[in-house]
Amino acid sequence: MIAARALLRHSSRPLAVLHVDYTERGHTPSGTRRSPAATRVTVLGTNGLVITDPLLGLVSARAKVVPDGATTWTI
Repeated sequence: MIAARALLRHSSRPLAVLHVDYTERGHTPSGTRRSPAATRVTVLGTNGLVITDPLLGLVSARAKVVPDGATTWTI
């Protein structure tokens, strides 16, 4: 985050920094990697402050590995 703030300070154009962290679900018994369960999306504005920092669920709400507080939706 510190490097992102420094990048924003030295820019002559309006920028925002988007940082994404995934919550992994591990592997299946056969060794296949599972898709991420959730993601936290942090957006920094041009002043270097956090604009938004939501935790978004990427699997159904019935999944056992959805982190507490994750926002889930059905498509």
